[in-house]
Amino acid sequence: MKIVNVKKYRGDYVYCGRSGYGKVGCVLHNPFSHEPKAKAIQVKDRDAAIEAFRVYLWAALHNAATVQIEDVGSVRIQINRLQVLAFLKTLDEESVLGCYCSPLRCHCEVIASCWEWLKRTNQLD
Repeated sequence: MKIVNVKKYRGDYVYCGRSGYGKVGCVLHNPFSHEPKAKAIQVKDRDAAIEAFRVYLWAALHNAATVQIEDVGSVRIQINRLQVLAFLKTLDEESVLGCYCSPLRCHCEVIASCWEWLKRTNQLD
């Protein structure tokens, strides 16, 4: 699996970011951000945003119920296991994930790792 910057990459990719800039948001966009202007739940830095997304994704995968997060800025995000699995089942080893962060660390790395783990443990069949 490959992760690319959507501003620079000229091939096909699966967009994994938030809605905006003419793009429809991905079900697995990162609802956490360290960027002050982002319409997201604010965290300290990039590493905190990636870690918060990892915990959020893990909770969605391991709970039958919908995982909902909400912050004081009235950002409300809901996701459930079926949505996560449905999205991940559309990916394969050759998938190209696109976001605006790459080549810096980003939540697409968590998505790719999650997909690899589910594949290795036969949970994507």
